[in-house]
Amino acid sequence: MSPLDESGYTCPSCGQLVRRTHRRFLDRVASLIVPLRRYKCGNCGWNGVRVSAKSDWVQRPRVMMIRLALIILVFLASVWIAIHLRF
Repeated sequence: MSPLDESGYTCPSCGQLVRRTHRRFLDRVASLIVPLRRYKCGNCGWNGVRVSAKSDWVQRPRVMMIRLALIILVFLASVWIAIHLRF
């Protein structure tokens, strides 16, 4: 059984176990700040995201700070480009 088969999370609609599924682009962007995982229920079709277990992201605060710094850097660079090149 692969780790994607059973997550231990239950569906908020029907209470059955949910499976991990591929994340969407916005899920990945949001995961730079808060680690999100997308799940789907095979029973009722519910589909949604949940925050990963605390141990997954509390153990790596340095990685989170680097990600946040990169987001800020990209934002500031895009503002600078917009101001100086007047798109």
